Amino acid sequence: MGKRNYTTVSIPKSLAKTIKLRIQGTEFTSTSSYVTHILTEIEKEIEKMEDGQGKE
Repeated sequence: MGKRNYTTVSIPKSLAKTIKLRIQGTEFTSTSSYVTHILTEIEKEIEKMEDGQGKE
């Protein structure tokens, strides 16, 4: 597997604090890994919805 490329996304400090609390005791090792997971899942759902449009 190739090296992954990353970029920086800024979120409010209050949201970062909320996420840090939420991921305690989970498999997520960082705020970034959690946010990446959540955004990936949201993108999958959006793609499913878009693929389903106009196929009636």
